[in-house]
Amino acid sequence: MFQVLRRYMRTRDELAWEIICHLYADEEENAVMIANSIGEFKSTVNSVLYERRNLFSQRSVNYSAKPLWSLTQDSIDAYEQIHAGSEHSEERINTPLFCEECGSLHPNHTPVCSQFNLGAFRLNIPSKVNYGNEIGLPGYFGIRYSGKDSEVSSKNRRDTMLEFIITEFIPVDSNKWYVESYGVPRSNNRRNALINHLQGINVPASSTIQELRNNDIVWLNSLNLDTDLP
Repeated sequence: MFQVLRRYMRTRDELAWEIICHLYADEEENAVMIANSIGEFKSTVNSVLYERRNLFSQRSVNYSAKPLWSLTQDSIDAYEQIHAGSEHSEERINTPLFCEECGSLHPNHTPVCSQFNLGAFRLNIPSKVNYGNEIGLPGYFGIRYSGKDSEVSSKNRRDTMLEFIITEFIPVDSNKWYVESYGVPRSNNRRNALINHLQGINVPASSTIQELRNNDIVWLNSLNLDTDLP
């Protein structure tokens, strides 16, 4: 009974943080395993995982398996900073976890946020993100399509593309060539690499995803990199 009541007491931010704490210890689990571990409905956990793609990374083992979720480097860094900065659990509980303006996990902020620090906008790219692997750099960053699209989801996806263009990617030795093929931040090489990726998505020509992708490519080509980037 206590667990059932607790589901309705947690805010989305509190639930996201609880998932971060759980995955920090267990590293990689599917949504059912996470939900069972923290005493929450799978549907609620799933919605938080998918809406907070800057915090959680998805990996599919095969076409029939449930996707496995792990923490992005932003989540790992924030967890370690909060726990290293306060020895007492009460102080950690009272620490603001998410920015009220952009909703990002402190100390990370999106480019539209007044607290955004351009020099700190970097992302460590793990070895699983590589040429020929199940997940590429844009997918790892959160650029994805679904058959159901809306004005809000389209704007969110394009905002993510803008962040992708201005972010400094930090590779490991095994994916250095692949990551560096995307060029430096704010460059035509970065934009063109993203466009090439979108053009390579294998979907039927008549599909909704194809139309969305083509519209995004036109939009990307229209960007003035000197004035339109955050």
